[in-house]
Amino acid sequence: MSRGDDDIFNDDQLWDELNGPDGERRQTAIRVLDALGKLAVLRTVTQHVRYDLVWERIYDATLLHRDTQRGDGDVLCDAAAEAWDELSQLIELREMAKDPATAADRRWARAVAIRMRARFAEIRRLAARLEVANG
Repeated sequence: MSRGDDDIFNDDQLWDELNGPDGERRQTAIRVLDALGKLAVLRTVTQHVRYDLVWERIYDATLLHRDTQRGDGDVLCDAAAEAWDELSQLIELREMAKDPATAADRRWARAVAIRMRARFAEIRRLAARLEVANG
């Protein structure tokens, strides 16, 4: 797969993280792979395009952004938002490794990431309930 100009990551980087020594980065990479896989399946179904062709552009920031703008309650939008969140976290972990932080910095960043993931999940649950209520 050739890297596109708008790609924010690539398969080689993901496999490096999946096989890397850092447990937190490995777990995050697993979540990234899961989220991107769901997004790819949804794009395949909604766009009637083969999975391998969809995967070639899975890291394209423009497409991810476009899919996150589809509107509340849209399954493709939700999947893209989840993929973006997980991928952003992995990219941030990689960046932090380049400039090692203190233990206190890492604890703070981890706590913030956990709170943000919980908040995003809460917002998604609330949005789903509103969608059901407004039927």
